[in-house]
Amino acid sequence: MRNTKYGLLQLIVQGKITGKRSVGRRRTSWLKNLRQWFGKSTRSLFRAAVSRVQVAVMIADLRKKVAL
Repeated sequence: MRNTKYGLLQLIVQGKITGKRSVGRRRTSWLKNLRQWFGKSTRSLFRAAVSRVQVAVMIADLRKKVAL
């Protein structure tokens, strides 16, 4: 799984770009936000991303929590 496609996926999800670190507070990555919102590990998020149905259920559950 550690090939060029994985590197591109990591760049898209985590937002890691080569170069100097910017001044100030570090940016929160998308992946960290997703882990926080859904209360799931990175591994379970990647596994869920394979199934549209599972992602839809997770989003629906999150919307229910926010609406309360």
